[in-house]
Amino acid sequence: MQLDHLTLENFRACEQLELKLGQRLTVLLGNNGSGKTSLLDTNYIPGLLKRRLRRAMAPRSIKH
Repeated sequence: MQLDHLTLENFRACEQLELKLGQRLTVLLGNNGSGKTSLLDTNYIPGLLKRRLRRAMAPRSIKH
């Protein structure tokens, strides 16, 4: 998956952010606590929740 644009509003340390990402490489630089990991989490958290929801809704195998 390739992201080319990111828009955030009221997500952790970011009140509002519009970010165009590079086609090949984007480097995040900043001081500690400036929100670099929050930007990465915007892509990770939805996938994690989707996997957990899928597992929770999957029929359970009955072992004999």
